[in-house]
Amino acid sequence: HLNSMAEMFRTIRIAQMEVHSKYHPATHDPVFEGFNWRNLSPAELSLCPPFVIIANLDEDRGNKLRKIMSLLESRKPLKIAAMRSSLKKDYSPTADPSVPATMAVETLPLAMRGVFFVQSCKAVPNFKKQLFSALCSPRPTLLSLLESREGEDANDFMRRADKALRTHAFPAVVYDPDRARGFVGCFDLSANPVQD
Repeated sequence: HLNSMAEMFRTIRIAQMEVHSKYHPATHDPVFEGFNWRNLSPAELSLCPPFVIIANLDEDRGNKLRKIMSLLESRKPLKIAAMRSSLKKDYSPTADPSVPATMAVETLPLAMRGVFFVQSCKAVPNFKKQLFSALCSPRPTLLSLLESREGEDANDFMRRADKALRTHAFPAVVYDPDRARGFVGCFDLSANPVQD
């Protein structure tokens, strides 16, 4: 997906150099020969359409969380939407010792500090802005999103989402590793009501 985007940016870079008469085939052909998505700048990556993977975390959470972590560890700028209709925490034992039984989606920024993380729901005032920033990030991204239950009315879901946000059962969190130098400064909790 991203390598097809890299071909387009490769062509644009060559064209820009040719316009200014700065492209020298002997020098630049070897540079652009193996050009792929890893050669894209963060600005170019942010312009690429995201590749989104949707994971339902309501069942077999430990196994799915392990798979999500392995995708994020690949350092590919994948966007993973972890959809959750339930906030119940069931810590079932996992066969993989690399994923603790108590591992939760919310603790991933502690373990994987190079990953852009957003936890949000429709009750958050700047929900769309949070989603947009996550989808445009050049980093691997995990979106933890509260979704409606099967057969749940839209108004009932909004009330449940608002209650989950107000009670901090599902706090709104944005962790952007590029926001600040220090770990704590990378967090944005401003979308939560009654922060004190």
